[in-house]
Amino acid sequence: MDDTNTGWVNHSLNTGKVFTIAERICTVAPRPLLNRCVDLVMFWAACTLKGPRDAIRANLEVVKPGIGRRERNRLARRTFRNYGRCVADYLRFSNRPEVPMEYLFSRVAGLEQCLEILDRGNGLILAAAHLGNWELGGITFSRYGYPINALAISEDDPDVEKMRLSKRANRGVQTLYVGQDLGTLFRIRAALARNEVVALLADRCHGRDRIEVDFFGRATPMMRSPALVSRFTGSPIVPCAIMMDGEGRYESVTAEPLTPPEGKMGDDEVARQTMQALARVFEGWIREHPDQWFNFFPYWGNGDRE
Repeated sequence: MDDTNTGWVNHSLNTGKVFTIAERICTVAPRPLLNRCVDLVMFWAACTLKGPRDAIRANLEVVKPGIGRRERNRLARRTFRNYGRCVADYLRFSNRPEVPMEYLFSRVAGLEQCLEILDRGNGLILAAAHLGNWELGGITFSRYGYPINALAISEDDPDVEKMRLSKRANRGVQTLYVGQDLGTLFRIRAALARNEVVALLADRCHGRDRIEVDFFGRATPMMRSPALVSRFTGSPIVPCAIMMDGEGRYESVTAEPLTPPEGKMGDDEVARQTMQALARVFEGWIREHPDQWFNFFPYWGNGDRE
């Protein structure tokens, strides 16, 4: 979670005890009944958590400027609901490797492209936004035997963090922490050199790891490091997303691989051009699924989304 996202992080639902109980319920309850219960809980959250609700509305004003107040409020409520369903599905399916892919996914696009890139032996950088159910990406790739390294920020609640690490480890996903130290960068490069997958969420910046791009018509800092790592290692960046399809399953999509521009330009310009191209991909997906972009804080509110 981001430091500025305190209104969403520091509340009674985001604790290890709640997640432990939720996992037990999600594992045994029939999915239709589970979704109805989740919808009620998230409706309550949308009504009571004023800060996150207002933040989503403000973000929607930028993402969907032509919609009216009623439609914006409807999308805000659906954002809460969709987030709850994504969390429930992750808790339900993360410990069930026997579940067939076709049960979870209605469409898996771009997987062959990713596997072809890995066959070249130079690793792969998967770049997603906080869009849809990104944690299910580990479930997808782990079935093909490629080690996955998730670049992440630690949770405020140590019990929540412990659960998240355990679930990732059970799927062969190693967690690397953003901004932990310079060693993180070397571990990323080492993972790519071993022909592994590095997965990250690139629509928020962290500390000094930032470069300004145009995002929905606003000057927006995003992560700088993915472009530079790609430049130095030769590993391509593949934009990806796992979004709810509206029929109870998910669709996994990718865009064309991004490679930093060649030539004698500085690191900042290379990062700006590469991350601008990534931002354009994110814009298209977010416009199509605005109620699955999970930023429960004013994304453009203060210019700093650490």
